[in-house]
Amino acid sequence: PVLTNSLPDTRSGYTQRSQAVMQAQTQKGWTVEAATRIGYPVTIGHLGKQREVMVDDIVIHRLVGRSLPELADDRLAEHARLLDQLVQRRRPEILHTTTDYTNALVTEAVAQRRGIPWVYEMRGQLELTWLSKRPAALAEEAAHSERLRLQRDRETACAMAASAVVVLSEVQKADLVARGVPADAVTVAANAVDQQLLARRSTPSEARARLGLDGTGLWFGAVSSVVGYEGFETLLDAVAELRRAGLDARCVVVGDGTSRPGLIARAESLGIADACHFPGRVGRDDALTWVEALDAVVVPRLDTPVCRMVTPLKPVEAMALGRPVIASDLPALRELVEPVGGALVRPEDPNALAEAIAALAMAPERMIEEGAAGRGFAASRTWAAMAGRYDRLYKSLRGTP
Repeated sequence: PVLTNSLPDTRSGYTQRSQAVMQAQTQKGWTVEAATRIGYPVTIGHLGKQREVMVDDIVIHRLVGRSLPELADDRLAEHARLLDQLVQRRRPEILHTTTDYTNALVTEAVAQRRGIPWVYEMRGQLELTWLSKRPAALAEEAAHSERLRLQRDRETACAMAASAVVVLSEVQKADLVARGVPADAVTVAANAVDQQLLARRSTPSEARARLGLDGTGLWFGAVSSVVGYEGFETLLDAVAELRRAGLDARCVVVGDGTSRPGLIARAESLGIADACHFPGRVGRDDALTWVEALDAVVVPRLDTPVCRMVTPLKPVEAMALGRPVIASDLPALRELVEPVGGALVRPEDPNALAEAIAALAMAPERMIEEGAAGRGFAASRTWAAMAGRYDRLYKSLRGTP
């Protein structure tokens, strides 16, 4: 794969997915090596790094030249030159790259020169992510801006040019088909989980005890990037409403991001600070324990274009751990939550969210049923299962059964 970044230098949902997919592919018998973008990880301040690292038996090459060209076109040309040198040495059968279009352009150029197929994996729509970060007063103008249109057109052109396309959801696939990409060229390889998560069986009270938390009350929240479009303000407002109504609801938001200081301040202003926890960024094992400490995971995303289109990983992990999920009623989330009977609520509506939480809290048997259904759904969404989809795709490109 041709990647933007990777473990161990960057820890994110992107790098975790990349590593999990590559490991699952090796278990299917493929020899997998990766290359990161030009200049990385020096460009993020990690100096003196090796040109090649090994992460869980996966070789990751660093495309670091003598200098990083200043102009975008020159960077693309240098990126392609370095990648071509690597391809000439390693002689892969297939090149596979991921969002954004700059990776695709470089990979396409090298694939054409070497006469090998290439796959474009569109993990999101970065033009919509950019739009989600515009101030509210500028959102309408940004939605119709030349920048957004050009980036979308470029992404579409790359998808059309690729030998095959991989997306994370049926919603994304439908969007690409509507843009003119042939349906049979698009493979859905959804966000998935490690098989080992399905074997964990901690109750919320047991997990809270391990974290040293108060065992009383009902705990709701999420482990997530803490950014505006995640909508955690709606969750805080709902918890405040529930506590005023006499339900001992507690809130947990684990993670870091631009919205975290505002959430802490909002909890103070709502008078619920004592019932809220914002532990910040935690390690992988602790993150799983925090999910297990919740009675239900809440995904209160805002009704924005990016949230309607892109499916997050965390709800599937919550299901694998047997936790019910309450989510905003958006297409990308509906695709995950509806099959297991989870609650879908109007986005940005604290009253609707409070009602859904209260209904779940008053029906402990429903929590158990939804948790079991979610675990069953997650069992079909393991990385091993997704590797089977990549395996079939690669064999079709190679022309072997």
